[in-house]
Amino acid sequence: MKRFCLWLLILTLLLSSTVAGAMGGHPSARDPSTIPLIEPPPFTVKARAGLLLEAGTGMVLVNQNGEVPLVPASLAKVMTLRLAYKAIKEGRIRLSDEVTISENAWAQAVGGSLMFLEPGTKVNVEDLLKGIAIISGNDACIAIAELLGGSAAGFVAMMNEEAKALGLTSATFVDPHGLSAQNRISALDMAKLSAVYIRDFPEALTLHSTQSFTYNKITQHNRNGLLGALPGVDGLKTGNTDEAGFNLVATALQGPMRLISVVMGAGSIPLREDESALLLSHGFAKYTVLEQIKAGEVKGTVPVLKGARQAVDIVAEKPVNILVPRKASTQVDQSKKLPDKLTAPLTKGQAVGEAILSFRGQELGRTNLVVAEDLPRGSWFRVIWDTIRTFVQGWFKKG
Repeated sequence: MKRFCLWLLILTLLLSSTVAGAMGGHPSARDPSTIPLIEPPPFTVKARAGLLLEAGTGMVLVNQNGEVPLVPASLAKVMTLRLAYKAIKEGRIRLSDEVTISENAWAQAVGGSLMFLEPGTKVNVEDLLKGIAIISGNDACIAIAELLGGSAAGFVAMMNEEAKALGLTSATFVDPHGLSAQNRISALDMAKLSAVYIRDFPEALTLHSTQSFTYNKITQHNRNGLLGALPGVDGLKTGNTDEAGFNLVATALQGPMRLISVVMGAGSIPLREDESALLLSHGFAKYTVLEQIKAGEVKGTVPVLKGARQAVDIVAEKPVNILVPRKASTQVDQSKKLPDKLTAPLTKGQAVGEAILSFRGQELGRTNLVVAEDLPRGSWFRVIWDTIRTFVQGWFKKG
């Protein structure tokens, strides 16, 4: 009955967003100018911590005990996978490389969730990654750790170095798989880690969204119950130990918006799934991501002195997407900073100003404004003429 009520609340959130959009300027609708950027959710996450992050903008939409370091259990495997994909990208290992399974990586020596590796056998890196991402194999984590770090301890040092480089101040790892109760990370840092992992290695989501994996004639299923149950869900990782409780990092993509929910310390598998679904549904119902500036979009034309041409187009260096409440999507202000004039020569891509997006005085994003094309110096006559003109104009201004 409780689970039915929760899913009913989720459906209500989604329907209320649709109805609000259809109402438009109805007199009973709230004035968009009074809506803050982020509002507290109308619910409490039933877990030790709950957090919702929009990956593209880095905006935290829900934060319940998000800064408290907690036991991640198998959520620690996200860092293990990140380091493996990083090694592949840098050419240090390949998916086809075969790894000889040591006694330390033997399934019977590790315990917990397993791929059921046997010592002395050879397994390629791709299958080990599948074993970690899809079925949470602790033995596969040891095999990857020994491949990249020489030993589990050496790899753990790499995990902590990477956490420091990423600014994950709450993270402390003591093993590659998360079995130890000494591992720590906050829900906020877990969301940040997941966001950069997906950003840098989007191909990993192909594994995380796979429903099952068969190795050595043993088929096991992905433990993320939101796959196929909630629109757009394509990852990411579950975790459970007695000390940690039931954890789930879930991610979903709908249109341009990717959300990452983190639930840590729930009381059961169904509860971690329900609370994750509630967070994701709340985010998609209440907020939207807008592409406000496109890369290469012309944002102005500036006069040019001493140039082969007398003006040059200024364009946005990169796209800027912003997150706003659905009811206030028209309340975004855009300003730009550009010089009154430029002096040749100019190089394509040269930064000369900025475009800034804000919502009710709060900055949401910015990008450099750059020169659209190379502009060389003009003829000697143009250079001399502009020099004289600039001198005379300056003289009169002083007078």
